[in-house]
Amino acid sequence: RENDAFHAALAHASGNTVLLVIAETLEQMTASIDTQIDYPPRTRTRIADAHQRIVDAIAAGDGAAAHAEAAEHIAEFRRYAARRFPDKLGEPVRWETSTA
Repeated sequence: RENDAFHAALAHASGNTVLLVIAETLEQMTASIDTQIDYPPRTRTRIADAHQRIVDAIAAGDGAAAHAEAAEHIAEFRRYAARRFPDKLGEPVRWETSTA
């Protein structure tokens, strides 16, 4: 859940509506596998370090570095998902409209 909280906070702080929608969509898409993800301590540390590098780049006003760090972070998760959940990557996204 900390991972989702980081991504949501980053999207909100950006003020970018498209990024916010993408972050919320990705959270919904990965909700079905959240309970199956059990990162070992070393991986958790690597993820926290990646998040910190993204935050540091943003704080320094270095958009190119923030982009590069975020892109690598996403690519790393994609590689993990391809190994751990290959069937999920091929599933179509089902969009549902909230009636609330």
